Amino acid sequence: MMRFNSLKTPLVQGINLTKIFRYGLIWGEPVEAVKNVNINLLRGASLSLTGESGSGKTTLGKILLGIIRPTSGKVLFNGIDLTNPKRVPKYIRRMMSYIPQHPEEAFDPRWRLYDNIAEPLRIHKLIGSKEEEKEIIFKLAEDVSLDTSLLNRRPFEVSGGEIQRAVIASALATNPLFMVCDEPTSMLDISTQADILRLLKNIRDKLNISLLFISHDIEIASFMGFKIAVMLKGRIVEMADVDKLINEPLHPYTQGLLGIVKVEYVSSYAKNCRGCPYYDRCPVKMLPCREKEPKLKNVGGDHYVACFRY
Repeated sequence: MMRFNSLKTPLVQGINLTKIFRYGLIWGEPVEAVKNVNINLLRGASLSLTGESGSGKTTLGKILLGIIRPTSGKVLFNGIDLTNPKRVPKYIRRMMSYIPQHPEEAFDPRWRLYDNIAEPLRIHKLIGSKEEEKEIIFKLAEDVSLDTSLLNRRPFEVSGGEIQRAVIASALATNPLFMVCDEPTSMLDISTQADILRLLKNIRDKLNISLLFISHDIEIASFMGFKIAVMLKGRIVEMADVDKLINEPLHPYTQGLLGIVKVEYVSSYAKNCRGCPYYDRCPVKMLPCREKEPKLKNVGGDHYVACFRY
């Protein structure tokens, strides 16, 4: 049986993570989707990633799950290096799960919800009989407040909130220790969003799951996380406890997301920059900001910011 580190030791560690994509017919312009990111999640902790579209949130989440291999850097899960797939024990995979932004894409439309939820159990061979499988699936449905009468329906025969609950049930099937939720409520109406967020929060607390919650909405991010990391052009530019970051944001980009200062929107997924990634839009930029990229540093109280003003 796998032994886990103490609660004070990170369950998931991202160390100097960089991911470069190339777009073009042959060798296009390289784009740093993630650059020099260091990130830790303790057992049972919750970290929210926020930032505008294209800032690298989803890419970082998939790197931490081992879905995407980084160009450089490494990911450790309980001390095991996930960046070398050949050396990752198979049982590690079932300890991680992913909830995508578009829940309908997570399921096979030809299958009943029952079979879609059961798929992880079957893949990892965690069930001994049909009776045991049925008992587990019905329990999972009840845990996520999904009416068991819907299990015989196909994904396109249920509502957005119902399919999202089914996807969460599937993600929980293997009893994961680490879960990445990628904008899981962005396609839902406001009332259903609130229900799903409360459900995820209860699951996190009840099962002691380490949760990485991705959202472009900083208010939702603050509701779901113990800490918030703000991403811009693949970098983490600010990170702090929720109350600290919401009440005392330091980076001009974070202040813009919170509506404290007015900034012009420009796609975050842009070409590589030499200096500060926020230089073109920053209302308080200085001369060094154009030539050098500020490093993320602790400015006190476990509050990190990448800005030359601090």
